[in-house]
Amino acid sequence: MSARLRIGYIPLVDATLLLAAERFGFAAAEGLELELVPEVSWANIRDKLNLGILDAAHMLAPSAIAASLGLGQVKSALVAPVALNLNGNAITISTSLRAEMDDLLDGDPADPAVTAAALGRIARGRLRNGLPQITLGHVFPFSTHHYQLRLWLRSGGVDPDQDVNLVVLPPPFMADSLKNGQLEGFCVGAPWNSIAVASGHAVMLHLGCDIVPDAPEKVLALRAEWQARHAEPTARLIRAVRRSAQWLTQPDSKRPAASMLADTGLFGASEELLLAILRGSLVTSPGADPRPAPDYIRLGPETLAPDPAHAAWLVDRMAEAGQLANAREAREMAAATYRPDLFAAATAG
Repeated sequence: MSARLRIGYIPLVDATLLLAAERFGFAAAEGLELELVPEVSWANIRDKLNLGILDAAHMLAPSAIAASLGLGQVKSALVAPVALNLNGNAITISTSLRAEMDDLLDGDPADPAVTAAALGRIARGRLRNGLPQITLGHVFPFSTHHYQLRLWLRSGGVDPDQDVNLVVLPPPFMADSLKNGQLEGFCVGAPWNSIAVASGHAVMLHLGCDIVPDAPEKVLALRAEWQARHAEPTARLIRAVRRSAQWLTQPDSKRPAASMLADTGLFGASEELLLAILRGSLVTSPGADPRPAPDYIRLGPETLAPDPAHAAWLVDRMAEAGQLANAREAREMAAATYRPDLFAAATAG
């Protein structure tokens, strides 16, 4: 018996497995009809899932945990039976800020601590001269992007709460906001860093995996009570996503996946740019040769089972950011959000 599921997502490369499940028939093979709904912001995703407007969602892993903890919103117990990807972010800055930093680097510019220290020198100089702070964007308060920015800044002695101005913007707005001078840098997921570089106004300073190897990113999230009432459709959805991930590992799958992403019309990016991301070949500054980056975004079947250790790591980052008071108590709820048991049961045999 076929089941229809309404699933929200943000236009990002790490939504590939869900999009491929619908486009290439992996969901249909499991008896599912997917209605994939593009959303503008992570707040929209969170609220529509909580209200039952969506059955499931492509969701920031920390946001799913925050919802279950009742942080910054109405408390809503969520479960994450699939980790849709690891990695996928980058810290990107304007070409003008990069030029300013180059004069102040003291060490290897590939070292995040070195670039953060240079940024700190600029930030303190602006403060002394009464100039506006450096404004850096991230996608949501409860996001790995936010935590990677904070880890990068602190590695160079920069106080993320005092020395710079951190603001939230939806991913599709990042590149234009930097081009217009509203931001001087941001941390966002693919493809928006590459789009900013392609515009000629930005430099990809550090990949997220340079700061946190194998960082937890997006999960497939469902309301716990909905999942309990729809165990079989949930299992089918898990298997459909696994089929997508297995397909994406095949050498000849990257081109049709990139074409699928381009066909959405949501990125304003060429198929070739999207293909390069899927192949792990990144142009990090205008006119530069591509950088091999095989771990930039990991979408393979080996990453799908949600790891409770990732949930604990995210709770610790929330505590460091001042978003919760008692990390020890929060870890138990976070572990209950990550559900490798559901993944294992659906894919057994």
